[in-house]
Amino acid sequence: MTGFLKYYKDGETMPPHTRLLLGFAHGAYLEARGLGPDALQLEWEPFKERMAAKRSSIKAALMYQGLMAGIGNIYSDEILFQVRLHPHTAVSKLSEERLHQIYKTMQAVLAQAIQCQVDPTRMPRSWLLPHRDPRGQCPSCGEALVRDKVNQRSTYLCPHCQKQNA
Repeated sequence: MTGFLKYYKDGETMPPHTRLLLGFAHGAYLEARGLGPDALQLEWEPFKERMAAKRSSIKAALMYQGLMAGIGNIYSDEILFQVRLHPHTAVSKLSEERLHQIYKTMQAVLAQAIQCQVDPTRMPRSWLLPHRDPRGQCPSCGEALVRDKVNQRSTYLCPHCQKQNA
């Protein structure tokens, strides 16, 4: 299942495309569970500050729900594919400019995914997501995609477009 969590208080407008609504007796439930802010709601400065504290790979950081909620395995792959960044790249090695590129791409990928109703068959064919398969080929260069592991999660990447240590 894909999607994201959106917390809202009684009396506020329900988020668009709501698929599941959970009611909680106490409003601070999500914060108490250690979930970070919704990735689409997170502004640039807080994103930059949260990333500055991470010593992990960029893929692990993007998927860490305590940092920000809403980016799972497949969307982290897509974001990194679009910015041509290897998933094992250390966050600490990224320049502010590169981090800003990741932030902007994250916002665009998540917005497009929502517009496509998080259906991989509706995603643009130029994206990695429709090709994310052990026999998949890169939609940019045609090279065979590689399946790797980051924090015990499968990750797909193009070794030609997403060179390690580049």
